[in-house]
Amino acid sequence: MKRCCILGQKRLCDDEQDKVYEAVFEQIDKLIEQGYDEFIFGKDGDFNSLSHTAVLVSKMKWSFDIKRMYYTKHNKDTKTLYQIYDAVVAVKDKLHEVMIDNADFCIFYARNNVGELKKAMEYAIAKGKVFINLARTEV
Repeated sequence: MKRCCILGQKRLCDDEQDKVYEAVFEQIDKLIEQGYDEFIFGKDGDFNSLSHTAVLVSKMKWSFDIKRMYYTKHNKDTKTLYQIYDAVVAVKDKLHEVMIDNADFCIFYARNNVGELKKAMEYAIAKGKVFINLARTEV
């Protein structure tokens, strides 16, 4: 079992969504080829939605089971979440850190070097995690 966590911008501009989707789909497909079979999501937003769709499309392409996990620290409607994700994990605090701790690889989409995503990437670096920031590649 190899896990990838996915963290990114809550809002994406309309004109960047297609390019971002292509980039995240390509990265997820590469990871699946390398044996990654669990993808960790948390918080809602545009990047999360695009990434979730990319995992679903990749899941249809590959013959083995790929799991989608949702980490939450809010009391969300888990019944609805179980209709979308294969597992829901309740986290008491520090959601991004728990996601990163439970992942072997992280996909980020952070345009700016500020805020929660900056802290999450700094945490990933401190923990020695391998990651890519798709906002810093040719998207």
